[in-house]
This record gives sequence, C-alpha cells and structure tokens, in this order.
Amino acid sequence: MSMCGVHVADSSNGHGSMQHLALSTFKKKCRSACSIEGPLGMENKVIPDAAITASSTYENMIPTHGPQRSRLNTIGQCAAWGPSTSDTQPWIQVDLGSVSYITALITQGRGNRNVDQWVTAYNVKYGLEVEPTKYVTDVYGVPTEFVGNTDANSTVTTRFETALVARFLRILPKKNCGYYMIRFEVIGCMF
Repeated sequence: MSMCGVHVADSSNGHGSMQHLALSTFKKKCRSACSIEGPLGMENKVIPDAAITASSTYENMIPTHGPQRSRLNTIGQCAAWGPSTSDTQPWIQVDLGSVSYITALITQGRGNRNVDQWVTAYNVKYGLEVEPTKYVTDVYGVPTEFVGNTDANSTVTTRFETALVARFLRILPKKNCGYYMIRFEVIGCMF
C-alpha cells in the first residue's frame, strides 16, 4: 500500500501483525520519513554476515564469492557476490533487522583489478517477511528495471521515487557485463 509518498510492504503471513506495527509507527512518522538518511549498515558491517542471503553462490565457493562479499567497497579476491552459473533467477537479499524506510540503493561491480564483471540492470523486491513479495514497480504495476553499473568500481546511486517501508530488501540481477557480480549499500533510516 502507499500512503504519504511511502510504499508499505504487505504482510504475507495473513495475520497482518507486522503490517499493523509498521502502519501504526508509520502514521506517527509519515511527515518526516527519513529527514536524515544514511547507510543502513552493509559497508560498515552493522548488518551481520548472517543477515545477507542469496539464491546461490558461484560454484559453491562461499568464502570467496558468498553473500558476505556483497558489501559496498569490499576489496580483495572476488570482491563481490556472484551466483552459481546454473542459477537462472539469481537474487541477493539483506535483512535490515527491523522495519526501516529505504530511500536508495548504491551498487558497485566486482572490485578485483582486471576483472570486468558487474550488474547492468536489476529489479528490487521488498517486504516485511523473509520472502519479500512486493516489487518496486512503475505506474502500470510492471517491475521497474533499474540501471546498474557501467564499470567494476564506480558507484551508482538509485533513488526510489517513494520510500519503501520494509525489513527485507532483495536485488534481482537481470543483465550483466562479464557476469552477475554486485556490491551494495542500502540507504534510508530506521523507524
């Protein structure tokens, strides 16, 4: 649902308890959603490794290609997350730990020197439950395909038209250069 220029994810458990909590808190803060926004904890590791999950990992090489490598500005061998070559619908997801306003996403490609791999287009899903069900869409309800990166190390900031209210954010890579490799940070503020 959308109120006051903020998208609130629907609860998928049928009980609506998370949605009720989000809406009651939301009503108190509707006018000041993210008056001060900032990184929500990927790069500085406030978000723990266990809160970053993915559909798969490149050839099951968890330490070098796992979801924990998706933090913005990660350096070293395989400085990014990459899915398995057999994964036809890859995704990477972060659990923010609590319901938050999400206003933007910053992305990068693989941070290794001389390795040109990055995501050039992606969709975003969000929600209050561990399996997010709501896509960021255009006015016709079609999932928005966001423009990704054009090289491995530059950052691209994508601002959402309206703030998302969610605990879980999922990035679904759609196009790539070289391979689906991504590092990212979530921007917004906590409730």
